[in-house]
Amino acid sequence: MKAGVLVETGRIEIQEVECPVMQPNQILVKVKNCGICTLEQRLYRGNMKIYYPIVPGHEASGEVVEVGSDVFGDVKKGDRVALDLVLRCGECYYCRTGHSNMCQNRFKKGVRILGGFGEYLAVRATQVYKIPDSVSFREAAFVEPVACCIRSLKKIGLSLADDVLILGAGPMGLMHLQVARAMGSRVFVSDPNTKRLEKAGSLGASLTIDPVH
Repeated sequence: MKAGVLVETGRIEIQEVECPVMQPNQILVKVKNCGICTLEQRLYRGNMKIYYPIVPGHEASGEVVEVGSDVFGDVKKGDRVALDLVLRCGECYYCRTGHSNMCQNRFKKGVRILGGFGEYLAVRATQVYKIPDSVSFREAAFVEPVACCIRSLKKIGLSLADDVLILGAGPMGLMHLQVARAMGSRVFVSDPNTKRLEKAGSLGASLTIDPVH
């Protein structure tokens, strides 16, 4: 299969790599869409290093190609799914205390990590979430970052009719805006970029603020 492989800082190559071999407890998925997150940007620029070569990409969606014989649940061939591609060990202190986003083993060499820039992925059933036909594969690639927004707003205890100030109207800021509004909050957004503020206004921000002027 083809994959975008990060071979060194600042260099990605399209390579022919081996198609993943699915284990009985895994699901084989053909990737349809994958976003580029800040994590991938950091890896590309060298601000964050795991090891080379690596196939980045974790904001992904796809179609189920095959389901392992030991997989429980109702996922079947042909299902359209969103993917959670930051693998957690489930064994370390953070995983056991409900903070799996800080898993100590999620980026260890020898463990299949990320991989959304490849054509196929073999993943655990817990990494697969079925999506309805009304959601496109492109939209479903946003499930992972939107989930991050939902978690962060829950962490601060945001509730109905609260006011919230978002500093920065980049992609994650705008997603936080939309999630916060869906949770019934009034949202204020601050950013020095005029176009970003205009976008925040069009998405329903109650007030946009230019911190420079």
